[in-house]
Amino acid sequence: MIKVNFIRRKKDNLPKHLQFVPSNLAEAKTLRGVAGMLKQRDGTFHFPFDSFIVNLMLKSKKYNLQLDTQTTYWLQEEEKLLADLNKLYNAKRIDEMPKFQYDFQTIDTAMMARIPNPINANDMGLGKTIEIIGYINKFKPKKTLIVVPAALKYNWESELQKWCDLSYVGTNYNEAKKRHKALAEKANIYVVNYEMLDVVKYPELFETEWDLVVCDEAHKLKNLKTKWSRHLTGNSRGAKYKVAKLPRKKTILMTGTPLANNPLELFSLLHIQNPIEVSNRDMFVQNFCETAYNPFGREPLVVGVKNTEALHKMIAKYMFRRTKEDVLDLPDKIYQNIEIQLSKDQQKYYKQLVKDYFVEREENLDYLEVNTGMELALRLRQICLDPRILGLKGTSTKTQTIVELVQDTSQQIVIFTSFKTYANILKEELEKVGISISMYTGDTKHADRQKSIEDFQKGRNQVFLSTITAGGVGLNLQNANIVIFADKPYSPHLVKQ
Repeated sequence: MIKVNFIRRKKDNLPKHLQFVPSNLAEAKTLRGVAGMLKQRDGTFHFPFDSFIVNLMLKSKKYNLQLDTQTTYWLQEEEKLLADLNKLYNAKRIDEMPKFQYDFQTIDTAMMARIPNPINANDMGLGKTIEIIGYINKFKPKKTLIVVPAALKYNWESELQKWCDLSYVGTNYNEAKKRHKALAEKANIYVVNYEMLDVVKYPELFETEWDLVVCDEAHKLKNLKTKWSRHLTGNSRGAKYKVAKLPRKKTILMTGTPLANNPLELFSLLHIQNPIEVSNRDMFVQNFCETAYNPFGREPLVVGVKNTEALHKMIAKYMFRRTKEDVLDLPDKIYQNIEIQLSKDQQKYYKQLVKDYFVEREENLDYLEVNTGMELALRLRQICLDPRILGLKGTSTKTQTIVELVQDTSQQIVIFTSFKTYANILKEELEKVGISISMYTGDTKHADRQKSIEDFQKGRNQVFLSTITAGGVGLNLQNANIVIFADKPYSPHLVKQ
């Protein structure tokens, strides 16, 4: 009989780890096989509290576990939480919560209140921002920090101005002095960008215990080694800069794409929300990830997911997600791929680059040196857009086609490209034929960004022209009927965003 004891943390009375105490050598040898991750210490095995592992061992015939009352109680509490959340998620309406345009938004606010540190993973366009503001209006936290990508600070400030009952301060300034001055003002809500999560540059953020921290576009946190991720987890291991954990009572993460490439990305979000239970990355990989041999490093490649039922149950304690298909009756999107022939100039430069890479360059042609295969792919992609991106002379069939598409309709259009230089080229060509443009790239001044959005939303400009990195997330552009991707990024989730 293997005894399992529940060990508490003195600080907050939460479970710290479980202690497995084998009664004989045979049981000890059996325990060593539990995912190969149980750590032995003084004849016992210690493991971070993880209900998934305990339930897995309880169901297995290999282990004969005797749980103490605290472990049993905690497992029952988790089952109760899952039952409550499932009931909430499927509720028709909730009277005590703030009312929204759609009933599911009211229910989601209740979900965020019930889950200690929730992840709101609703699909893009379902009103995650307004749900957060409704939550703040209802529960009125004294100090709230909203962390967003820099491009979305104006958008958040605009929404807070429209709907929020509490005072707020924005930090949408280029100068650090003005940001520090804004943070010194007395308010209930402060809006900052991820780069400001820096204990050296902005120590005042770490001197306040926040009642609520909201992280928008939280997929930016999928790498736990970034500075802003470290300041949320407090993990300074391997960091070459000062790290401090952001003091907070509750954290809400928001992302429409919690999973872009593989299930390991979920570990980062779950670890931020509950570093006690979701603490061991290797264990997460072993339990939930299909792996393959990695010829380029020690860690195996994650190629798929396994134990999906158990993973869904684990995620359900933290995350809820609805898609547009689940809750809205919308017409189907129409996708159209337009094939075009490269111009003679584009074909010439394209063939030249390929030949330069494999053989040698031809004479009497503008020469562009290419050193690596990845750079070759990038340059070929840019030539397919417009040779002028690379400073070469010539015409572009794609640029001409986009201009003609815009001229042929009076509807409002959003155009995305990966390259700032190409956005400037398109702007010049569209303005030549009298098309009004709202520009939104990394070069657009902070003060001009909200005006660009408003001019487009109010119909003053027909085209909203943006790079994918600057305008691809979090902007409200409901007036557009057509979206043109001049080129697609390598990551499909950016296109979905």
